[in-house]
Amino acid sequence: MKRSMFICLFSLVVFSFGFKLSIGDTDSISKIYLIGSTLIRTTPGSDIRLYDIENPSSPRQLSTIIIANNHDVAVESHYMYADDGQNLNVYDIADKSRPVPVDTVIGTFDHYLVGMPVDNMPESGFSGCNSCGRQEDAVAPTTLSGQTGGQGGSLARFTIIDHYLYCVNTYNLTIYDISDPAKPVQSSVTNIGWDIETIFADGDRLFIGGQRGMYVFSITDRTHPTQISQFQHARSCDPVVVEGNRAYVTLRSGSACGSNGDQMDILDITDIENPVLVRTVSLSGPYGLAVRDSIAIVCDGAAGLKILDVHNPGNVRQIGTIGGITPYDVILSGNLLVVTAESGFFLYDVSKLDKPVLYTKLM
Repeated sequence: MKRSMFICLFSLVVFSFGFKLSIGDTDSISKIYLIGSTLIRTTPGSDIRLYDIENPSSPRQLSTIIIANNHDVAVESHYMYADDGQNLNVYDIADKSRPVPVDTVIGTFDHYLVGMPVDNMPESGFSGCNSCGRQEDAVAPTTLSGQTGGQGGSLARFTIIDHYLYCVNTYNLTIYDISDPAKPVQSSVTNIGWDIETIFADGDRLFIGGQRGMYVFSITDRTHPTQISQFQHARSCDPVVVEGNRAYVTLRSGSACGSNGDQMDILDITDIENPVLVRTVSLSGPYGLAVRDSIAIVCDGAAGLKILDVHNPGNVRQIGTIGGITPYDVILSGNLLVVTAESGFFLYDVSKLDKPVLYTKLM
């Protein structure tokens, strides 16, 4: 009797929430972060690796930080912020070959970071660092134009704006004052819903992607976000990026995401209080994306990377592709495209957006 009851309960959980956690689920995907010529790549459950990609044809690994349960990073000046499931850790990476742990904000991601109670997470903290030590007379890395930090992919949960670090977990937006970058101070925590996955900054607005919709917040007051609008959709995994008066949202079915179609929605956000769907583009199994000059670079899972001309939403055209990889997220910076994929990460020359040329692949 007890065995039958267990089987019934187990089946109910499997069919209601999904059972398999594959690398395709966003919190099992290696995140990428670019600041100057330094590429940072996370390996969930394992480590964080720093690379010098000044010569993208011949990148050099600089160091490895062993940190359990890490999912995201962001950088301000020469300080890197990295979660370990429960805590926010700070590393001085002025000398990127010798990162130095300098601070930990304990319990900052209480309750949930990726949908798991922290009581069930293994203990972590500063679990180790390969080539860590003291740095001397190091030069701070350059930053991208208009930002005090670097640039993450569209699956990012961390972003930095005007010396504030914004972090989303499953249901909260937590803000840290990092005006003293070595010592973050929590400023506020705002409940924003449920099944929250990604965060994207555009000026004084945050676009937050969740499995139930896109949420738009004003951060005119940097420490007190206020919700402006919401665009609801059927349950689906949901990163979002913005260019001009359009937002681009990819929806993926399967696994924990639901089963409501695979597509990219193009939204008109001219009236930010009332986002309007203007076009749905059918895809195979999309993940992250980037958009520049109305060219969308979309990671379409096993179908490869697709390059779409979205100048005219009524006539979206595929103008290029990268096959033979299963891409999950991208960073587009100048003529460089960084792709994190199932089999490693790839660097491409996109001086011609419709004809990417591979620089190199790293496992």
